[in-house]
Amino acid sequence: MAAKRAGERAKGSATTLQRIRNRASGSWLIGRRGAYSFEARELIRALEGCGCAPAQIGTILERVAKAYGGEVPRKVSRRTVGRIKMEGGLMAKVQLACEIAKARGLTISDDCTSLRGVPHMARHITLEVPSYEPGADPDAYTHKTRVIDTTAMFNHTIDSQFESYEQLDDDLESLFRPIAAEIGVEYRSEDLWRIMVGKMADHAPDGQGLGRRCEERRDMVVRRDLGEAELSRLMDREVEEMIYARRPPPAEFTIGWEEVARFHLSMHLGAAAFDDLAPEERRRQELFIVGGCGGHKVMNADLAFCNAMAAAYGLGIEFIFELILPCLLPNAAHRATIETDVPGGAAARQAIAESKRGGVKLCGLLGALCNNKEDKRGYQDFHRWFFELVKFEKWGECVSRKFPDTSNIRYQSYLLAALELVKLIAEYRRFLELARDRKQEPRFTNIEYNAYTGLDDPATKTEIVSMALYYMVISGPAMRAIRNRGRRVHGVRTEPRLNYLACGPIYDEVIMHLDHIIYNAHPLFCSSGLASRGKHCVLFGSDWEDRHAIEAIEKLIPSLPGFRHTFVQGLLGARSCWDRFTVQFAGGSEIDAMTAAERIFCYMPAENDDNESLLGQLRKFARLNPTASARTFSDGASYAQNDTEAFARRYLTSDKVQQYIMHLTRKRDANGEAKKFRRMLLEHEAEKARVSREKRDVRDAAERKKREKLEALQVMLNKDVVLLDKTTKAMLTDQLNWHKVIREDKKVPAFSKCNKAELQNLLCEALDRMQFEATTSHVAAAYPGSNPLADAPSPIASFAVHSPSLQHLAQAPGFAAERLPVEYETEDEV
Repeated sequence: MAAKRAGERAKGSATTLQRIRNRASGSWLIGRRGAYSFEARELIRALEGCGCAPAQIGTILERVAKAYGGEVPRKVSRRTVGRIKMEGGLMAKVQLACEIAKARGLTISDDCTSLRGVPHMARHITLEVPSYEPGADPDAYTHKTRVIDTTAMFNHTIDSQFESYEQLDDDLESLFRPIAAEIGVEYRSEDLWRIMVGKMADHAPDGQGLGRRCEERRDMVVRRDLGEAELSRLMDREVEEMIYARRPPPAEFTIGWEEVARFHLSMHLGAAAFDDLAPEERRRQELFIVGGCGGHKVMNADLAFCNAMAAAYGLGIEFIFELILPCLLPNAAHRATIETDVPGGAAARQAIAESKRGGVKLCGLLGALCNNKEDKRGYQDFHRWFFELVKFEKWGECVSRKFPDTSNIRYQSYLLAALELVKLIAEYRRFLELARDRKQEPRFTNIEYNAYTGLDDPATKTEIVSMALYYMVISGPAMRAIRNRGRRVHGVRTEPRLNYLACGPIYDEVIMHLDHIIYNAHPLFCSSGLASRGKHCVLFGSDWEDRHAIEAIEKLIPSLPGFRHTFVQGLLGARSCWDRFTVQFAGGSEIDAMTAAERIFCYMPAENDDNESLLGQLRKFARLNPTASARTFSDGASYAQNDTEAFARRYLTSDKVQQYIMHLTRKRDANGEAKKFRRMLLEHEAEKARVSREKRDVRDAAERKKREKLEALQVMLNKDVVLLDKTTKAMLTDQLNWHKVIREDKKVPAFSKCNKAELQNLLCEALDRMQFEATTSHVAAAYPGSNPLADAPSPIASFAVHSPSLQHLAQAPGFAAERLPVEYETEDEV
């Protein structure tokens, strides 16, 4: 017996030794039929996901095997790595179809941007899924957000985005059907629409419009399913009779007519069946929420605060004093125009009107100087190292931090820039002086001069203080509450992300706190002890986020007489914006009436950060891989972020599934999808240009015809004729069009909805302007002897010199320029 056991141990040891030798030799890399094994493909995807260059992965595997005393049977090529990565993307799509087929409900989210001149769309889906880790409870479902893909598109229209979801449903059904029996789950066509209960997007019109379009599509699928269920209870002959009775065949029978007729019949029966459902079931089938990103709500409220704060100077404080505007911060061209033009000149006035001023402009200038998005521009590390030393000497804190990224679109970047500036105003002026004096020719550039001047301007400092205080009081706490992603323990999130449908109390608290600080602005912010009143001033009763900033603000406020007015006006602007964005959560709204179970059923993240982040990753990927397509990035991102590796180990390890995925990968790799898209995009843009040219040609022809008609028009120059009762609206309209088109009078307003009396007044005003322009332009002196009208004293005659439509008057027999009406004396005659 002992000998038998010893023999078994020896046999097991030999088997283990052989397994170790096989692993070291690299034979495990090759599976059946010479293809790389499932484990080898996992390893290759892991190496590629860690940043290894596809062309170097084969070399890495060879060197690792050699280090353990083995060798790799054959080197993995770059093309093979690309195909294995594509297989990961296909497995992620298989996983998505499987999870949708099992889910009770789902919500979608998306976002669009332009990348190198081509529109791109990122999409996510949120639904309840189990954990695929070994030993996990298969019946324990939690809400997860999965990457669908990133894809290039022709445009950002609602139709294009909606068609992409239709195509997604078709792709999932065709991809999953051949292996549904192996996995044990069936994905039916339109399952994506069947269980869709919500959509998250930003507040752009196309995002909200796409949500309503998806809701209509889901409602159609639900009613058609009910109608098909009713039809399935009937005999085939009864169904045919109902089809022919409801919609008789056309005279010329066409293929597909019966399917269309059956569709309409099922929709009709489904609508009746839907009305007969129990109220609870009907409400569940009707649930669909179109959400707006909470981060964009905060960002738009920040913008409203800054705009209202800047507009406060136009309001002033009645009977007390008039607020002084912040100093002008013009660009170099406008500054040159202002300095060279005569005081009050038209060019200087236009340059001043086009120039900007205030705290937002100052933060943008310093962002361009200290943290420009082009790393070759600006101060960059020089700024970071300088203020690292300044903060250590001033506060004893060793903090190395870049200036907030105002050069790119980032949440709260301008408010964070104001928070940074307000506590180090003197130090930033000293830094700009140092940057000036270290040059070979010590002088400020225009942008440096603007920043240096703005940091010393009281009105601009008032705006900076207001922006920094608003961030700490409202914007920062609100954004943190909305973007709460739950606590993590050992890298695992123990709480789910905030549900969008549970944001109502947060938004109510924001509005109530805004009311509180608006009506108590003076005792809260304009009296001593501000640094100790954080729990009374900050949203949710938090303490001040930056104690150095609030101490600096407390010292600055007494020297800023317009602070309270500016700050309160900004708060009022933010308050109106929050009112507009939170109508969806008001009492009696659909969200307010939802039960706790319905809120969980329609769960969606409170913000759209997933899509924003994915588009940012795509932009970075495209910068490092200029020739790669969005699909290549999407394959890697969906496999890595959707936990597809664990899913594949549980469901996709069979030879049949792996062979199917590998076969489909090679088929897709050879179809030239990216090249076809580029050709289709060029054809689309060419067609778009052709249609645009045709429309422009039609418009130009109509304008030429209109101009020819106006040129031949008998112009009314006498106000008495204009005011006659027999003058019709059509005649007045033609006369105003003449002034607008021929004379190019920009002051003629839109008059399509004016009555006759209003048209007469507008025409009289146009004649006054015409006479004044002719008087002051001295056209007659510019064209001596060119026309009999040139020597005429009448200003109307002077204008007629260069007006082709009045030439027929000059050639008419018996015409005398002196007989033209003159309403008032000219300057020459006085």
